[in-house]
Amino acid sequence: MLLAASATASHARIPNRGTPGPPPLGPRPIRPLQGERVPEGTARLEVASAPGARDVRVVLAHWAFEPAGWTTLPGGAGWTILPCGGEPIALATLGLADRTDTQLWWAVVWTDDATGALRASEVRELTLVPKFANRTGPSGALSPIANGALTTPAAAPVAPGAGRRAIE
Repeated sequence: MLLAASATASHARIPNRGTPGPPPLGPRPIRPLQGERVPEGTARLEVASAPGARDVRVVLAHWAFEPAGWTTLPGGAGWTILPCGGEPIALATLGLADRTDTQLWWAVVWTDDATGALRASEVRELTLVPKFANRTGPSGALSPIANGALTTPAAAPVAPGAGRRAIE
């Protein structure tokens, strides 16, 4: 009796194959990690590819966003959308960094081959550190100052015969 009850309970946990589950894994962000601070000159976005994904793109913005419900890619001046071909994407040439630390949010967006639906990864935040981040250091220039005064007039040059040897 106890054996029959446990067998029935274990069968009750098997999910129904007819109900849709979570979407299959697609391309996903690898680096930089969530919240990581990266130097502007070496910052690169790395994305893991996945089968069944086409038109893979990286979407960047200066504000947090949620792409889960998107049916099309966003447009406008504030969005940066880049094609992703499997190679890391360098951020230095994009002109996204400000003079101070710059927060960016990014996600990977692709079209599912099976359904044609637009899919998206989780959104990650990163901070770009500018190339020259030390803006408060002391100046290296010398400022001109005048201290003191001449108290005696400058002495006249010494004649060649008086204490100095003549140049031959």
